[in-house]
Amino acid sequence: MKSALKLLFAACFGLLTAGAAPAVVSPDAQKLLDQIRQAYASVKTLTVSGTVGGHLDIDGQTADPNGQFAGLYDHGKFRNEVKDDAIVGNTGATLYLYLPADHRYLLRSLSTDSDRLELMDPDIADVVRKQDPSLALALAADAAAELIDGATAVERAQNVTVDGASLPALKITRPDCDIVIIVDDSTHLLRRQTVDVTKQALLRGAHTVKSALITFDMTEQPGQAIDPARFAFSPPPGAQALQLTVGEGSQAPSFSLTGLDGSQVSSSDLHGSVYVLDFWATWCPPCIASLPKLDDLHQSMKDTGLKVFAINEQEDKDTIQKFMDSKKLTLPVLMDADGSTLQAYGSDSIPHLVIVGKDGKILKVHEGVADEDAIRREVQDALAAK
Repeated sequence: MKSALKLLFAACFGLLTAGAAPAVVSPDAQKLLDQIRQAYASVKTLTVSGTVGGHLDIDGQTADPNGQFAGLYDHGKFRNEVKDDAIVGNTGATLYLYLPADHRYLLRSLSTDSDRLELMDPDIADVVRKQDPSLALALAADAAAELIDGATAVERAQNVTVDGASLPALKITRPDCDIVIIVDDSTHLLRRQTVDVTKQALLRGAHTVKSALITFDMTEQPGQAIDPARFAFSPPPGAQALQLTVGEGSQAPSFSLTGLDGSQVSSSDLHGSVYVLDFWATWCPPCIASLPKLDDLHQSMKDTGLKVFAINEQEDKDTIQKFMDSKKLTLPVLMDADGSTLQAYGSDSIPHLVIVGKDGKILKVHEGVADEDAIRREVQDALAAK
């Protein structure tokens, strides 16, 4: 999948609507949500098998995400495998991710309650959400809250016929996409989830959206005994450790990007300075909310030596310039035309803000909407450091 479409597909499963107001939920939708919450809360063991398919055709770029997945859940332990793709799980002592194609793995030790999706290592949690929606709900502390996180409205949709049965459905409206879930009428577990990313494509400047649907079809079997050995994991011989997140204390990845004004800015030019990188796009609501505060930071602290850059994700120059002009923003913009810099910094969701110290090492990473006062304190501390 091309980089721009990969980010588009990831958007409805990440942090792009962080900070949004609570969803407006219709009474009949709330009744079904309560049933879903209760159903997943009562699940002790769960076996999930499913397929994902779809077609994206946006301004001539096409992608056909498809695959098969299989998930297991047993009192917090879990395993999910996508054919020819990632394997992710919890052995009871360790969270892990294995990428067979790259022969690389990630291990994370479990802490108290870190088997819950909301408290889990974000690298692992993001993979679960994108691979297996039903398993993600089983791992969530509150399945209904997880399901509608970031939504603006939730309402009952018309029943949908699946395999000859008329099943209840919910429409979940978000600023960046629309999701329809279909629920098994007997278990109140997910049967199907369809994600329409048309709004996302249009918000980011697409002109022609011919197709933008991703569909997960799932079959669940709760209550069955699962062999504990199926949750075991050891890195295969020769596999190499994988570092998905560029964390605090690590060396900041190098980059060389073109500015909106045509200038070239490289990380090597910034060595010895404290700098802030804020990854954003004009179609991302929390990014738009954050940029004026970063512009104030730039204006008020540029004389101290602090450098602030807004790194735009995969939008054309005219779209960016019109946005900056309309908002009267003055901080320098760099263009991450193919998304490779965001990927190098270990993320596929925005906003993503990184503070880098004078020695070129990452001091702080903020996923989602960051606290303005916290950022000011962190850059002041970095500027004062020897």
